[in-house]
Amino acid sequence: MKVKMWKFIAICLLILFCIESLYFCASDQKYSGQEFFQTSRLLDLNVYGNGEFSSDVLSALNSPKSKLPVSHLHFEPPFLDFKEHHIGEPRLEQVLVFNTHTSQPLQLLSISSTAPHFHCSFFKTETVPPGGNATFDVVFLATRAGTTENTLYIRTSAGQHRYQVFGVGLPSPYRVRAMLGARIPLNASFAPSLQLYNPNSEPLQVTEMFSSSADLHLELPSGIGINSWSSNPRTSSSSSTAKLDESPWRIPPYETRTLMRLRLIGRSAANHSAFVRLRTSLGGPGLVLPVQVQVSGQPGLYSCSDRLYFGQMLSSEQQRRLQIRVTSLYSEPTLVSSAELESPNPAVQLLFRPVQVLPGPARETPVAIVVFDPAKAADRRLHWTGNIILRGGDSRQLLSVPYEASLLHGALTHAENATVFNTGGKSDTADADASEGRPVPIKNSFDRTVAVTGVELPQSADGLLSVVGFKPPALIPAGKTAAPFRLRLNASAAAGRQAELRLTVRSNATAASLPVLLHTGLLTLLPGRPQPEPGSLDLGTVATDAVTSLEFALRNDNPLPVSLESVSVHSSLAELRRADSGAGRLGPGESAAFVLTVRPPADFYGVVIDDVAIRTERGATQSVQYVLRTADGVLTPVPARPLLEAGYPGRPACRWLSVHSSFPEPLRLRQLSFLPPDPRFHFQLLQPARLAEPTAGLTTESAGSEQLFGLMKPFQTATIGKLCFDHRRVCGNDCYVGFSTSSSTGIEWLAGLSLGRRTLRSDQYQLARLRSRWSALSQADQRLANVTVQLVTEHSHLFLFEARASLVWPSLYPSAGWAAGGGSGGGDGGSRLPRLELPVTQVGKASTADLILENPTDKTVLAHLVPLSAYPGQASALSHLGLEAALQDATLDSSASDSAASSARSIRLTPTPRWATEYRRLPVGYPDIHPDTLAVLIRPRQRAHLPVTFRPTESGEFRALFLLRNNLTGVEPLLAVGRGARVELRASADSMEFGLAGATGLEPPCQRVPPSIWRQLTIVNPGPLTVDSGPPIVGRDASGCSDAGFMVARARRSAWGRTSRCTWP
Repeated sequence: MKVKMWKFIAICLLILFCIESLYFCASDQKYSGQEFFQTSRLLDLNVYGNGEFSSDVLSALNSPKSKLPVSHLHFEPPFLDFKEHHIGEPRLEQVLVFNTHTSQPLQLLSISSTAPHFHCSFFKTETVPPGGNATFDVVFLATRAGTTENTLYIRTSAGQHRYQVFGVGLPSPYRVRAMLGARIPLNASFAPSLQLYNPNSEPLQVTEMFSSSADLHLELPSGIGINSWSSNPRTSSSSSTAKLDESPWRIPPYETRTLMRLRLIGRSAANHSAFVRLRTSLGGPGLVLPVQVQVSGQPGLYSCSDRLYFGQMLSSEQQRRLQIRVTSLYSEPTLVSSAELESPNPAVQLLFRPVQVLPGPARETPVAIVVFDPAKAADRRLHWTGNIILRGGDSRQLLSVPYEASLLHGALTHAENATVFNTGGKSDTADADASEGRPVPIKNSFDRTVAVTGVELPQSADGLLSVVGFKPPALIPAGKTAAPFRLRLNASAAAGRQAELRLTVRSNATAASLPVLLHTGLLTLLPGRPQPEPGSLDLGTVATDAVTSLEFALRNDNPLPVSLESVSVHSSLAELRRADSGAGRLGPGESAAFVLTVRPPADFYGVVIDDVAIRTERGATQSVQYVLRTADGVLTPVPARPLLEAGYPGRPACRWLSVHSSFPEPLRLRQLSFLPPDPRFHFQLLQPARLAEPTAGLTTESAGSEQLFGLMKPFQTATIGKLCFDHRRVCGNDCYVGFSTSSSTGIEWLAGLSLGRRTLRSDQYQLARLRSRWSALSQADQRLANVTVQLVTEHSHLFLFEARASLVWPSLYPSAGWAAGGGSGGGDGGSRLPRLELPVTQVGKASTADLILENPTDKTVLAHLVPLSAYPGQASALSHLGLEAALQDATLDSSASDSAASSARSIRLTPTPRWATEYRRLPVGYPDIHPDTLAVLIRPRQRAHLPVTFRPTESGEFRALFLLRNNLTGVEPLLAVGRGARVELRASADSMEFGLAGATGLEPPCQRVPPSIWRQLTIVNPGPLTVDSGPPIVGRDASGCSDAGFMVARARRSAWGRTSRCTWP
């Protein structure tokens, strides 16, 4: 049996290794010995053919296409059907050729085929006697999944004969694929990785790997040294072979490992064909993978990979994205204007925009992103293939890139209750404390058996959960349910925890992520304002006859929905009502709002304490204590809820704080503090003389509180000080706006005044650093700040009221405004693009408009206004700066270079005499400024005017984008828009006729006629320009008279505004 197996392997290898030297015979020459030949031209047909011979091939065979002769040949079997075989696993069959002629021998000359799936051996006998037979072998090596049909052309002395072969390729259980159709430019390399999947329940050892060609080299995967693979590796130039250490090539059950990197360098323009052979510890014929690469020096675009392979995906999996990268052998940049699917596919989406591909075989350019979404697959096909067509500016096809994806339909699901643990109850805790843990049943809805190979808990679950009872691999038959492992909860460590953890179950089909939920069934209290004691409600101090209310919410922080069964109060002094119209069932993160109203007893001075009782669906109960103090008066702020204006580092938000006293006697203020303590809030006490009957002044400030000493008059309102919010108190020199120009990075930024080659990198660094800090504030929910201001009096009365402040992204454009979501080009990319409207200007003339910049901070700011046309990288730099939206809002087409250049020449920065007078040059020590830009130092809370000159060259709208470099916000875009126009005046009529009764026509040619006949002439200005001009002038007639008796009455200069008219008699 072993002898037959090795004989089969030897025959397969002999056939496959001889394919590279195979060529069609074009004469009746007899060959001595067993040799196959093939020209490179016909090899190209083998590699890239469509299964039919072309006229060139048939002419080489000396046989017309329509007249293949009928002979005395008989084949056994009449046709060859290989049935189903996996990709990479060769299958050999033998064919008998019978000569049925009674007297004439038959010479067998050659066998050929155009399909890369079928390969033939030499004839065992070249001459078949009458009534005799000969044999030849055919190997089927599936290179793709699906049915394959082809014709073998057998050339004999009696003519050309056809023999049909069939085969069906199946996906390889080892998940390997043939590497066919790659096309690379000359001197480039083709270097795919070879991965192998182990579909067996035992480890798989790869014992040997070699290639059949000296051009195809085997390399170790990047990042792994050769010493870690084998202590004494060996390779061969003619047959690159490597026998490596067992560890890297030992593949655990149901896992995938990268074995080698194949590398073919295109040193010569030719079609390269080779095979890679793998042997494993399982024995058998092993795997044979064909590799076919075309190396060309012809101009064109070349894909950097043979195909876009999305791999094996689940129908329920998230979309995957792959990038098309190309190189170009054209001598000039090539525009890729469109990317489209050769045939519609709802599962494939192309993300593309026109791009210029620069020439160079080593320069890779990304041109498109291909998205494969299994959820949009229209049917239950297992294999999805197609081509993506790249076209140039003239719609001609530049490149076709194939794509491929494999889908598995099914999933691993689990019983939801099996992974839900109550960390506040007793039943689940007792269950979790059991040593065996809780079984987790998993259902296999695939159409094949699934082997669970691993179960992983996240690092956050350390000490809380553990997996017990798992013995890999655990097999789950198709459509069945099994519990391959158990989960054990550490009740003491997990007590009171609420979290959603992800349990990863790895198998040979997928890596399923199962949610593990830890919950208490309790709700989180959210008071309407910060409280002195967490978990309680403090309503402060009120008058004895007053009714006070406090809003609060109950939020579900559990990872699963919770039903709110009841929320109630026990005391008759309190009333509780729902403040929203939400349902009683709260999803994760949802809240229910309530209003607690308390009416203290009349003439009661003291403290009211009671509870709010809360009960949820799982029997969990909790109570929230509320406290109210009563007095014979109250202190209230004016207004009731002080709202500070928006601020940012360098501009604190402040407002005066006024307090009204309803006490019948003077009251001394002792302390003001903030809850929770927030160093960004501080209080500036008004001078003691301004307070009513002061006794002392402010002396200390600590831990967010202010010590006050002063008397409030009865029933009076007094301003006690200024409430301020300053974010710089916590960020120091690392704020989200502003940076120093004296630091090392600031000095590099200053060098950008001359727009050197490092300008873009410096601006990108500064802008990215400021934006990251702004984003960090958003993620930490620190853009809005709410505090409770706590006032304490001499009698220990406690008065609470709310204050609110917000942070914004500033702008140097005063008209752009500020917004918490980002200003005119800053924190989040900008909400809108600021515009500078230039006046309508006559073509050929110039107008100037001032761009007003304002420094809103308390530090000097350096502003540098740069036209985009002068900025390094121009429009492409916007993507590096994260300002792509500015280019879209400006409706500037980066490919329309002529229009952009025209706008750049028409809208320029030109220093005017006023500019030279009001703004001196930068101080000594600053770098030189680029001549096409303007720079100015703006003092705190001051403005600067930068002149922008507009000189249109034609009628129409002109747009130019500017970048304002500054050390406050980094970079801010600006769109300057102007309109060029020509003077247009139109008369109400093309001609005017005057009738003169009794005219004889004998008057002297220059004799004036009394002006007794009048006609009205109207001149209209339909254009956008105002025209300053005098009345119409009557010209000379044909006889040379100055006006021939015509005149315009009431001649005076007039100004025609836009779309206005003027009339003369």
